[in-house]
Amino acid sequence: MDLDKVIGNESVTDLTFDGTTLTLTQDGAANETVDLSAVSTDDQKIDTFSLTGTTIAVSNEDDGEADKTIDLGVTFATDAEVAAAITASEALDLDKDATNELSNLSITGNTVTLTNPATAGNSITLPSETTTALAQNTTTGVITYTNEVSASQTANIVGAETDNSITSGANGGAYYASPIKAFGKISAAGAVTRATTGVTVTKLGGNGRYRVNLPASAVSDANYIIQLSQPGRGGAGNDDPGISYSNQTATSFEVIIGDNDNGGTDRSRFNSEFMFTVIDL
Repeated sequence: MDLDKVIGNESVTDLTFDGTTLTLTQDGAANETVDLSAVSTDDQKIDTFSLTGTTIAVSNEDDGEADKTIDLGVTFATDAEVAAAITASEALDLDKDATNELSNLSITGNTVTLTNPATAGNSITLPSETTTALAQNTTTGVITYTNEVSASQTANIVGAETDNSITSGANGGAYYASPIKAFGKISAAGAVTRATTGVTVTKLGGNGRYRVNLPASAVSDANYIIQLSQPGRGGAGNDDPGISYSNQTATSFEVIIGDNDNGGTDRSRFNSEFMFTVIDL
């Protein structure tokens, strides 16, 4: 077993026996010697050296003679633990100078302490980690940023003007609820050319009659605003066209299209393309 670096802060570099004296050579300190002349006569020869726990035992050939022991003062259960200790010591030994080397390094919180056998431990306190924060008020939408020196800056997501139609949504983001709830362009045959998702149209009996069916919950009640338009006739044929609504409910309304004959006769209905817009405030 390599005994290097297992006696305190010193190093055992060699172990020799000259017949009467066991010598432990140390790095950085005086050698240690043990007089074994009493067990090294011609008929009592040293048999073995062994290491058990912290103790070196010297056995001789005469079973009647007690073994001589040397307590190293350090306990290592296995060779692997000795090797690990030596490796750790080598890692901390920055200059290989026994009088000026690190024996320990510890970290407590944000303080690093370096221990030197020859002097008091030196410590370095690292700066505390800086913390920043970002928060948003979900009622007003205001975002607040707190920087490393605890100074706050704010960013307004929604303007404070009283005529602003944008409000703060459930998660604090800008939310715009458009008053236009449905719109569309319908062909003369009652087909949807283009319209808000969910809008359907029913062609009613006779000419010029249509029912526009609104998406579910598109409006709050039956008092929404309806805007209607139809193409001009260019002065030919039915040259006094008119368009109107009737039977308005919370789910639909009807459209009637015809020629007014300049008011001379009743409206003469005819099929025609039309457009509509539904507004709910």
